[in-house]
Amino acid sequence: MSAISPADAAGGESGAGSLEVVLTMPALILLITAVVQFALWSHGRHVALAAAQEAAEMARIDGGSADLGRQRAVDSIAQAAPRLLIGPEVDVWRGAESAGATVRGAVPSLIPGVTLSVSGRAGGPVESFRRPA
Repeated sequence: MSAISPADAAGGESGAGSLEVVLTMPALILLITAVVQFALWSHGRHVALAAAQEAAEMARIDGGSADLGRQRAVDSIAQAAPRLLIGPEVDVWRGAESAGATVRGAVPSLIPGVTLSVSGRAGGPVESFRRPA
């Protein structure tokens, strides 16, 4: 009578667990990378929107200007996420009745060959104080 080895008792499936790990780990790593990339994009979008809102607010106030709004957006980006937005572009305008801002940029890519752009836009009426008639 011969002894049965553990490999024979398992039905010849030795190494099947290793094969499963080899096949599933790349998919798991890709999934985690995609989740982190989405989080970077989402955060970048919120930073761009917040900078646009602050720029528009500065351009809308009584005594405000497009230049003050532009500087406020640049300061906001530098304070909130200095390395998140790549090549931020700030466009601020102020007319007689309305003012607003648009902030555009890109976020770092974890997936080679993928470029993700973000933007935020805000605006509103220019504040003005009028004396009663």
